[in-house]
Amino acid sequence: MGRGRPEARGPEPEPPPSEPSLAPWFVGAGAVALAGAAVGFHVAARADQRRVDDAALDANGVVVGITMAEAEALTARADDRDTLALGLAVSAGVAAVVTTVWLLLQ
Repeated sequence: MGRGRPEARGPEPEPPPSEPSLAPWFVGAGAVALAGAAVGFHVAARADQRRVDDAALDANGVVVGITMAEAEALTARADDRDTLALGLAVSAGVAAVVTTVWLLLQ
């Protein structure tokens, strides 16, 4: 019946702090770059469309400042650039969300 006293233990030592990762900052910088590229492509698309919309008209309202082939090519290029801008903007949004969550969980 020789129960001894339990050995007193102190609190567990805390693990050393880990270095914060720079990866979320690189993802965030990528998000900013993607957003900037999206804005650039959107502005370029609007400039192409504005060239079509602002083409010179004669007295009868017929477009004389640009040919139909040029107008179709500019409109197609504007549509392509807008599609690319949308994809880049969505990617930037996803990267921004990932960065935010990553930083909050550190």
